[in-house]
Amino acid sequence: MKIKNNDLVLLLHAGRKILVRAENKKHQSDLGILDLKKLVGKSYNFVIETSAGRKVLLAKPQFYDLLANCRRGPAVILPKDFATIISLTGVGKDSVCVEIGAGSGWLAAQLANVCKRVVTYEIRKDFYQMSEKNFKFLGLKNVALKNKNAVDKIDEKDVNLVVADFSEPWLALPSAGKALRAGGYFVAYCPQVTQAIELVGKLGAGWQLEKVVETIQREWKIEKQGERQLARPEHQMLGHTAFLVVIRKC
Repeated sequence: MKIKNNDLVLLLHAGRKILVRAENKKHQSDLGILDLKKLVGKSYNFVIETSAGRKVLLAKPQFYDLLANCRRGPAVILPKDFATIISLTGVGKDSVCVEIGAGSGWLAAQLANVCKRVVTYEIRKDFYQMSEKNFKFLGLKNVALKNKNAVDKIDEKDVNLVVADFSEPWLALPSAGKALRAGGYFVAYCPQVTQAIELVGKLGAGWQLEKVVETIQREWKIEKQGERQLARPEHQMLGHTAFLVVIRKC
């Protein structure tokens, strides 16, 4: 596949990755200077040399390469928590999902990457505008963004999943209950355990608590020293972000 003018290109070199756009300008980094207009017409997988003699591989960016370059305002829902939501609710290519609290748009974008359609509600105008720019940057066509209060009403019906990412998720139970299909899921992203406890305490008839889970992620360092492979956990880890309260409409 040939690179066209204005295409996004990922530069790969010795574990480094830099996202650039093929355009009439120069990019400068510790790898040297690269004339970006020279990328036009090249193929992905082509190796090009910078002014410092460093060879970089031109690669087509994947979804998470693009997401990592999106704007961040409020705290975002990271891949570790997104993956847990997906695995516990089973949503996929035929699913319609609603998010309450778009924030920077990261969760909606991740859902849109695997689901049929996503509608996300955001009452703050500044967050709404930030999400809108991120969705445009990612080129997502299956996301609808609404500057409305989903606690009052969710317009969509028969949806597979509603995710609430705001401080009082129990307030959304009535509107989410009307929007969800039978057996659909309501998942609340609760940074504080007191939020999770209060939400569970507010559940009434028609709701079934399935799970309260916290996902902790720890990476490992594996490196070769002489003839041996040494491995140890990384000293720093991605610990607590939130409790995920998984509830089902029944």
